[in-house]
Amino acid sequence: MAALDGGKSVDTSMGLTPLEGLIMGTWSGDVDPGVMFLLHQEIGLSIDRIEDLLNRGSGLLGISGTSNDMRDVIRKAGVGNQRCRLALETFAYRAKKCVGAYATALGGLDALAFMAGIGKNSPLVRQMICESLE
Repeated sequence: MAALDGGKSVDTSMGLTPLEGLIMGTWSGDVDPGVMFLLHQEIGLSIDRIEDLLNRGSGLLGISGTSNDMRDVIRKAGVGNQRCRLALETFAYRAKKCVGAYATALGGLDALAFMAGIGKNSPLVRQMICESLE
């Protein structure tokens, strides 16, 4: 996500890597750095395995347990898959939280534009993100 002021980007949800910011198909999004120590010290995962998990086994895929594709997650949530419902709700909540932070930083919003696959093709996700943003 990006915050624009006068057509210039003044903030973005992505940091050094795509792991910072929003939940994506397989990326975790913002995560407490302490989780890496827990996964290594308590569970015994290697640093390489933790990196793989955060980059390729998290996000929609990790939460839903079935897919990194929002279309699949929405379909399965609609027929009662609770993990897919959780993935959908978590995705929308985290995006809404980011919109709120940027609206505050910018002193309000003139517009909110949705882009890319989910933004363009998912009225449900757009609706869930926009609920209560008045």
